[in-house]
Amino acid sequence: MKKVKVTFWIIGFGCGIVVTGIIGALLTLNVQQKEKDEVYAESPKLEESTIISPESISDESKQHNLVEDEQKKVENSAIETNENQKQNNENQEQNNVDEQVKVIQNVIIPSKLNASEICEILEKNGVVKDGDDFLKYVKEQKKQTYLKSGEYNLPVEASYDIILNKLIS
Repeated sequence: MKKVKVTFWIIGFGCGIVVTGIIGALLTLNVQQKEKDEVYAESPKLEESTIISPESISDESKQHNLVEDEQKKVENSAIETNENQKQNNENQEQNNVDEQVKVIQNVIIPSKLNASEICEILEKNGVVKDGDDFLKYVKEQKKQTYLKSGEYNLPVEASYDIILNKLIS
């Protein structure tokens, strides 16, 4: 009786492995087919005028060359589409940067002010959110004596580094 149970167990186990293998193969083929379908869906369609019938060309090498030419056209078209998408993405990123630094505040820094007073003016004009934080940054950079008086067009809430560079240049 034990031999019969073991035999059925082994047969069942083997059948399970076979079924699992078949299912795995089918799933793999299905995924590969979907990937091919996506590639073909993204590539441009050939016009009917470019379809070549075997009867129209008798020489096999000419047929092969025409097929290669059509494949190259499709590949080039896909490359151009990809490059256009990259250009659009770059343009959108540039627009986002432009929007972030669009607001410019005209600020007048009178002469003979210390760094603390200059930071207060920047905070009052909305160039920085917190004048004390900006003063701390200026002191960390050891630039508090380099701040210059004058009239500045400063970006609102830009990085402290950008604002500081404009004030010391």
